[in-house]
Amino acid sequence: MNRNTYKLVVMAMLTALGYVFILFIRTPIFPTAPYLVYDAGDVPIILGTLMFGPLEGLAMTAVLSFLQMLFLSTDGFIGFIMHVAATGMLVMVSGLLYKKHKTKKHAIIGLILGSIGMTLIMLPINYLVQVFYYGQPENFIIPLLPTIAAFNAIKAFGNSLIVILIYKPLSRFIKGKMAK
Repeated sequence: MNRNTYKLVVMAMLTALGYVFILFIRTPIFPTAPYLVYDAGDVPIILGTLMFGPLEGLAMTAVLSFLQMLFLSTDGFIGFIMHVAATGMLVMVSGLLYKKHKTKKHAIIGLILGSIGMTLIMLPINYLVQVFYYGQPENFIIPLLPTIAAFNAIKAFGNSLIVILIYKPLSRFIKGKMAK
């Protein structure tokens, strides 16, 4: 199997694994906002981003978000946009930094910066969606913004930490198979 085909197969498998994680690794974090549910679906996407690059990570994010929209989401297209924005920010920031400097230090810095970016971008997006799409009054959403920020920080940093712990052994195995 040539390298590009293998890369595409691995990306598809990681995206499928992300979907499985969304199905089975789910838990609400805050009782005050039970609709904010942690899932580990971003872990395989972040892994793929570090292995193959930020554009590949964004492509996997879009496919996973589309599958989630079709089969799992009650938010439809809005959920798709929100997931692409959140995870897209994380994979683009971390992927771009790691692509430029392929060291563990830069991977960690990239994941930290990407997690901060994800947390920050989701504040205005959640505000706009709640106010303009769902018609919630501002006095409803503004008190929830700290909870939304905390949720996105926990999700982004948690998934990034998992990736930091498992990336090297997995990437050596996958890249070793690609070389054959």
